[in-house]
Amino acid sequence: MLLYTAFLSESDGHPLKADVLKLCGDEFFKVFHITGDDQDFRRAITAYEQAAACLPSGDPRLPGFINNIGTGYLACYGRLGRLDDLQTAITTMKNGIAVTTDEHADMLPGQFNNLGTATLRRFERTGDLDDLSEAIRNHENAVQLTPDEHPALPSRVSNLGTGYLRRFESTGNPDDLSGAIQNQQRAVQLTPDGSPDLPTWLNNLGRSFLRRFERTGDLHDISEAVHQESCAPLKLSEADLISLNTSEVTEVP
Repeated sequence: MLLYTAFLSESDGHPLKADVLKLCGDEFFKVFHITGDDQDFRRAITAYEQAAACLPSGDPRLPGFINNIGTGYLACYGRLGRLDDLQTAITTMKNGIAVTTDEHADMLPGQFNNLGTATLRRFERTGDLDDLSEAIRNHENAVQLTPDEHPALPSRVSNLGTGYLRRFESTGNPDDLSGAIQNQQRAVQLTPDGSPDLPTWLNNLGRSFLRRFERTGDLHDISEAVHQESCAPLKLSEADLISLNTSEVTEVP
């Protein structure tokens, strides 16, 4: 990309350099989605890192640029499975939160949501329950900081419910199962009929009711599990239903 090469030679103080490099990173990601070439994936992350390096401390664009780097590494981990990429994603996301000022506090819910997703991925890889508890804390922060009418609130609430369900499945603590059901019910209530996300939330809620039935034997719970599954559109394939059970939402500004 000629524009990318041209601006790399400019000084970091050039007024357009950071924004152009960030734009180039976006374009490299678009190319990756067409070609599937991992080199384009890496070029995108490198461009985001170079863009962030151009910004002085306190620049209002810095938290967003750092978030792009973190989500890039998280996506890279999801594609290639390298633990180093996941560790870098988590460290980078924490750095992004640390440099977010009160003037840009509206970015924090999305940042905490992304960090929660990343720490949950690390739990899945290592089995460390501290990572799972950290994931839940981050998703709790995301939900608490999200305004009631924000369109991302249902997905963030659902992610919190997923964290509680994972911890119940790991520890057997019934309080976590209750937390999963409460948040998944709220996600369903917040989502309008016809939303493409609704089958995900319904399926996750059904799974939690099924887990409670397995624990208590209460037939009401198995009835609820069947009801939630039946409310999801029938066009969902078996593979879709399996993937929905572990759905997470990662946000990029």
